[in-house]
Amino acid sequence: MLITEFVLMTKNALSLSLAFTLCYLLLIPASSSCQEWEISMPRLEGSVYVMSDTLSYDREKGMFVAEGNVKITRGTLTLEADRVELNEMTNDVAAAGHVILKEGGDHLTCDRLELNLQTQKGSIINGTLFTREGNFYVTGERAKKLGERTYRVYSASFTTCDITSPDWKFTAKRVDITLEGYAVVRDPVFFIRGIPVFYFPVGIFPVKRERQTGFLIPKFGHSSKFGPEIYTAFYWAIAKNMDATFFLDRLGDSRGRGFNEGIEFRYALRRDTDGELAFYFCDDQVENDERWGVFLKHRGGIYRDFYAKANVAVISDDLYAVDFDEYIPRERLIDARTMRQLESTVFGGRNWARFNLLGEVSYINDLTVEEHGGTLQRLPILQFVALKQQLPRTPLYLSWENDYTRFWREEGIRGHRLDLHPKLSFPLMLLKAIRVEPEAGFRETLYLSSNDLISPSYPERMTDEFESREIPDFTVSTSTIVGRVYDGGWWGIERWKHQIEPEISYIYIPQIGQNDLPIFDELDRIDYTNAVTYGLTNTMSGRIREDGRRHTIRELLRFKVSQSYSFGEPFWREVKSGRGRYFSDIEAELWLNPSKYLNMRADLQYNTYKHHLGGFNVSAALSDRRGDALNLEYRYSRNEVDNIDVNFNVKILDSMDLFYNWNYNILENRRIFSIYGLDFRAQCWEIRFSVEDKKGDARVEDEIDFKILVTLTGVGSVDWK
Repeated sequence: MLITEFVLMTKNALSLSLAFTLCYLLLIPASSSCQEWEISMPRLEGSVYVMSDTLSYDREKGMFVAEGNVKITRGTLTLEADRVELNEMTNDVAAAGHVILKEGGDHLTCDRLELNLQTQKGSIINGTLFTREGNFYVTGERAKKLGERTYRVYSASFTTCDITSPDWKFTAKRVDITLEGYAVVRDPVFFIRGIPVFYFPVGIFPVKRERQTGFLIPKFGHSSKFGPEIYTAFYWAIAKNMDATFFLDRLGDSRGRGFNEGIEFRYALRRDTDGELAFYFCDDQVENDERWGVFLKHRGGIYRDFYAKANVAVISDDLYAVDFDEYIPRERLIDARTMRQLESTVFGGRNWARFNLLGEVSYINDLTVEEHGGTLQRLPILQFVALKQQLPRTPLYLSWENDYTRFWREEGIRGHRLDLHPKLSFPLMLLKAIRVEPEAGFRETLYLSSNDLISPSYPERMTDEFESREIPDFTVSTSTIVGRVYDGGWWGIERWKHQIEPEISYIYIPQIGQNDLPIFDELDRIDYTNAVTYGLTNTMSGRIREDGRRHTIRELLRFKVSQSYSFGEPFWREVKSGRGRYFSDIEAELWLNPSKYLNMRADLQYNTYKHHLGGFNVSAALSDRRGDALNLEYRYSRNEVDNIDVNFNVKILDSMDLFYNWNYNILENRRIFSIYGLDFRAQCWEIRFSVEDKKGDARVEDEIDFKILVTLTGVGSVDWK
């Protein structure tokens, strides 16, 4: 209701402002061609162009009078009326009879319009303003301009529905408006189909075009576990490039969690630099504990050419993501529900033409364990990369990767690792079609580690032990591209281009003893490698004519498959027989984008010995011109992740959609959540009914949330949860 009244007053003010401003502009030199008469106003610069049945001038009164089908133009502005008077002595303008003022898609109609160009005072009788942007209709029996920024409107109404029979509207007996100030509304009433629903005796609201500080519309809800809820917020417009929202929510009755406080701070320092910081706190009466969450997102420059990105999620306890899920950003909530972890990363650096510098801090909150002391963290990671570049006066190219990582955890092995890996390559082009590139590298890895736990691998405690490892490596790769262009004729594609890129590479890494080194990740155990990798990439692209004129090139399909064979140690051995398996898993990737209504991405790893998938990920989006849509995402990693997310929207009628979102953890044989509902839309309003069914586990109970969202077009929304 507060937002509605604010928009009502603003639109009434704009209707008057537009009318008076446009009338004033009509008396400034025009750029359009002269119509039937051109007249000048001695006390005002320039001419106006007038078309009418008759035009007369009273020299004694200094009055121009145009009558009969009057049309006054100035550029894109037009004023139409039965009669228009222009007084060059008093600077009064009066238009009467079917008055229509137009600018672009905006129309102001009234019975009579009067304005004094010097005092900026005037009035409108029985006026209606229509704006094409937003489909706004604002009416008033009488409107007066009391000063440069002050207006008074009598018997005002506002709606974004068709004016003849609006589904909803707001009315007020009188509205006093001061632009860039405040508006006082007398007896505002909200009507639905002509029936009054809400009434207030008086209201005082800010009327400014910029964002305004003030209270937001409260939201109400009901929890099946804790009872009624109320969500209140205060908005602070700090500056044009930053704002903040303060929250004070009551979560349930005497059985509930109590009050939840929070603040969201948003900023946009530059066009490419923005972010958001959120903090929430609750003295939870159910758990008898203080619980909180901090969330940060940032992107953009920080100093000169240095950039930084951050995505941070820190919570007080592992169950915060379940109990306070409405306060967690959606993408982080999906990670918490499906992957059962929250990862916070902050990274930044600088890119030069030949060098890259990157620093990163990564912290993983594993929600599946109670004690986090053994979780390995990377605090920080520093990388400096010299991109491949030609050595002066030689055919050789040099690249260099340097990586420093500090591994930390409360209990267990931790330490520092510095990895240096320069590479020297000699690219060749054979027969102008085959690319061959031999490359030799040398890896130097330095460790400084310690361990405060005794284990079979480390029977004694280590303290600040320095170790090193040196490993050479050699690779040679070769590839070529063959293709052909075909005439089109299918699916609006004029020409097709098919390309095949076969490639084969060989890598050799000698066997080096590493058993005494600490293990932090896969880089700490580089196996003896004597293997060849072969692959094939197919791409299909098309030349498509859009809008009957422009041509675009779209990659319709990309399919890549690869596998490796080891001449040395097998990739793995069978447990019972000890037989070596020298072929690696087959890896395949598919990108499919045949039209703007269908796209798909998939990748998989397939074990040819055991005939099972090691990993499989697929995402697909299908839609049609009518508005139906289906989105599917499936993630699988053997014995780790097995999750499916389905989201579809079906247009039952032009004005009604059925939507459903289903998330299921196959590995745990547990539905995570289901969200379903109906969305009703009309020309000027929308109602959305939804039910969120959240499935619990051993730690939390099942919960069902009901939500109703009512939106008035051009006004705002009211949410019942």
